[in-house]
Amino acid sequence: MTYDLPLLSEDEDKSSPLKNRIRKNYRHARKWAKRTTTNAFRIYDKDIKEYPLTIDYYDERFSVHLFSDGKEEAVQQALQELFSVKNDWIYWRYHYKRKKEEQYEKIASLNECMTVLEYGVKFKLNLTDYLDMGLFLDHRETRQLAAKMAREKRLLNLFSYTGSFSVHAAFQGANFTKSVDLSNTYTQWAKENFVL
Repeated sequence: MTYDLPLLSEDEDKSSPLKNRIRKNYRHARKWAKRTTTNAFRIYDKDIKEYPLTIDYYDERFSVHLFSDGKEEAVQQALQELFSVKNDWIYWRYHYKRKKEEQYEKIASLNECMTVLEYGVKFKLNLTDYLDMGLFLDHRETRQLAAKMAREKRLLNLFSYTGSFSVHAAFQGANFTKSVDLSNTYTQWAKENFVL
């Protein structure tokens, strides 16, 4: 696991609105991430109407969540030009209407995992096998708030997924945490996050 956050390429081409927004967002997020020992954060969140997608940065890798077809080439080009990222370090997620029971089903069995840092706390991610990678980046500030509120208290984490709220609470000094999830897979994953 690296903690050096990449610098953007020297390319200052301003012709792509998507590339401009990613550049601007990343420069801001990079400063914050260095201060907080974090190498997993969102760099684009449906900011431009014509690009309904999100892009998450995970320690030199990128997860792109697409909510409509036809934007892959523009996203790939922007990421390659800005970060010189390898094609196989861009992970594509396609969001379409699913049946309720299909939402968290496995989509592959490659088990390509990595560890990232969020406020200095380590978390395991699975880059390939599920629609979500194991850490909802948009819940980051809520995790911090809950962890601070749980200091020297007991925390019950229902529908705990991979246990990130519980791990942060324990790290911040909670006396006890209990994580409950219907999925044995996610309960095991939460245990692995505690070990990390």
